Amino acid sequence: IDSGTTTLGGTGTKVFAGTTLVRDGATLRLAGFAATFTGAVTVGGGTSGILDCPSAATCTGTKTFSSGITVNAGGTFDLDVGSVDPAVTFSGTAGHTNNSSNTFKTGTGTHTLSGTGAFPIAGSGPMNYCATLSIPTNRQVTVSNTNTVTFSALTISSPTAANSLSLSTGSTTTITGTLTMSANSTANN
Repeated sequence: IDSGTTTLGGTGTKVFAGTTLVRDGATLRLAGFAATFTGAVTVGGGTSGILDCPSAATCTGTKTFSSGITVNAGGTFDLDVGSVDPAVTFSGTAGHTNNSSNTFKTGTGTHTLSGTGAFPIAGSGPMNYCATLSIPTNRQVTVSNTNTVTFSALTISSPTAANSLSLSTGSTTTITGTLTMSANSTANN
């Protein structure tokens, strides 16, 4: 998206194949449909850029991010502005990076973290996972973000293999709800 505001609506599933770039001065609004981003999502080029849900409409439909999400300085990633927040699915191993002073918000819809391997949460800007995030079997979440990362609730479960949550020095991580850990799970700081 190069400039202006693009609001996508309709029904069904929209697939964004490859890399999605929301440039400085551009806004991508996701409304009531399922969306799948197959490649990396980058918001902003250093001064602005917005990926959000429209404030006057619902933002239903699962939003699936199959690779990393990077928010550059001045950019905004906010799925928490609609009257109905979407369910979100995060996969891949690129994780999330917020280098903007604007809070990265995932919305209050159901959160699913799928796949295996590393999932870094990095950058220098604040981040808010507004619903319960569950760390599945064989998934390692590492928080190295140097600002505040907030989880509404966090579940670390693994009936057969180790999962982990690692918090790096300099990172402030807040869990406002329940932290649930079951067999074979670890949290390191």
